[in-house]
Amino acid sequence: MKHLIPFYQARLPIEIKDYRNGSYELEQLQHLIQGVAARFKNELIKKGLDYDVFHNHFEKGTTSKQPRILYQISNRTSLDSDRIKYATLTGFAEGASALKWLIHNFPNDVLWNGQREMFKPIDTIEKEAPLVEGGNVYREYAVYEWLALSGNKGNKDMSNYEKYKSALDMGERQELLQSILIANLKNLFERWGINTEERPSCYITEITKVTHDEVKYKQRDWYSFNLTFACNWLLPDGIGIGNGIALGFGKIRLLETSVVATEPRYERMQRIAQLPK
Repeated sequence: MKHLIPFYQARLPIEIKDYRNGSYELEQLQHLIQGVAARFKNELIKKGLDYDVFHNHFEKGTTSKQPRILYQISNRTSLDSDRIKYATLTGFAEGASALKWLIHNFPNDVLWNGQREMFKPIDTIEKEAPLVEGGNVYREYAVYEWLALSGNKGNKDMSNYEKYKSALDMGERQELLQSILIANLKNLFERWGINTEERPSCYITEITKVTHDEVKYKQRDWYSFNLTFACNWLLPDGIGIGNGIALGFGKIRLLETSVVATEPRYERMQRIAQLPK
């Protein structure tokens, strides 16, 4: 089955200078956007747009929902560290139309880091992003800074963390991460209101980086993974999975020359990183 998901993206003239603290700067940008959206709340509602997409909770209560607006860093996935990294706003589903309207009606300049800054986007992209379920064709994707495991006691993900650490071989770790990856994908689209008929088939092909001591999100320590995986779903480029996706974690990119004609086997995985002791 094929789904078309509304997509709108605006690259802003806000340079993220400190890559390691990029998520902090994105959080500041999120607060800025939310503040401006609050000023236009009545206008957004009159236009039939969903004001709540600018907040990751329901207006009446504190139940979390899957973010429709993502605050990301352009070129964050590039191996070229010299490339300028700008803040990027991406809206999916209901978030696309609401974000587009807000950007078009945004003040000409805003207060950013103590200075008045121009806020006109460098460029924008508007399209319908395809999500195609099932099939025998596998494509390869990269996911960056995926917050898949937390070692904090009492955290609901603690059991997966303990399973990962106690795994006897690489195959067990691979299968555990694959099951979390598939669950994250299903959860994302279900919370977007997209009824998927099939379960995606995913195989991790390589883990290039595990970070265990630098990532904090919602006052918890997280193990983040950079990895590549093959999937028999065509996924919208730029979506996020896992925890912290509103602030750029877990961003997925479709790799060039990524089509794998047949189902990939475990032997395709070149290398899998281990968690530090």
